Amino acid sequence: MSPVANADYRTGNTLNVLTSGLQAKKITNFQYYNFSFHNGSAASLKLTDATPAEFKSGDVVRVSSVVSGQKLNVGHSNVLLSSTNNMTGLTTAMLPSGQARQGLALAYDYDLASTNTSVTATITGVSVSPQ
Repeated sequence: MSPVANADYRTGNTLNVLTSGLQAKKITNFQYYNFSFHNGSAASLKLTDATPAEFKSGDVVRVSSVVSGQKLNVGHSNVLLSSTNNMTGLTTAMLPSGQARQGLALAYDYDLASTNTSVTATITGVSVSPQ
């Protein structure tokens, strides 16, 4: 079976990055990029391809969860995505802020910031869910 010209291979596809220190040459055909906050300082996912990563309109980059274990504090930052080359389209793909959960009790508010070669999430608030 040959590929269909102009077919949409990415809509609805999700890449979940739940750890740090991962490397990939290239990522493609994903609409949703979900990351987890973690305690480490290594980037969650580092892209090593010489070709610029391109995010398209409708792509979503966000933090979806917090790795269980230690409570993280306001001001804690993680580099979610880094690249050895420029990434394009990030401003339309990133949700500028959001909320991620750690288990049932803790909720973390965060802001996202990007440069041409990275996306960083910073915790701006921590709250306990009423039970």
